[in-house]
Amino acid sequence: MLHSLIPLDFVLPVQYKKQISCEMCFGTPGNVLQVSGSRPHQKRVKALVDFRAVGAEQLAFFKDEIIVVTATHDPHWWVGQIEGDPSRTGTFPVNYVHKITD
Repeated sequence: MLHSLIPLDFVLPVQYKKQISCEMCFGTPGNVLQVSGSRPHQKRVKALVDFRAVGAEQLAFFKDEIIVVTATHDPHWWVGQIEGDPSRTGTFPVNYVHKITD
């Protein structure tokens, strides 16, 4: 049986609860995989100023937009997406945002 670890930065939360039949799950046919609707806590930040992207990998945003942080590997540049618009994603400078406390 093959087991792999997947970094959380590569996984998107599922927002529904559903049971699916999976012939490959856990190596035996007929297993049922239950997907939970609970989302892990996501770090959210608010833009302090506008940021104009200078490369395709950067996330452009406007002041007061909310960004959902998806990776924090670099202390100066994080990865995220605009809340409510997952098509707008990329790296952004940490010093242009402040953390939102829930």
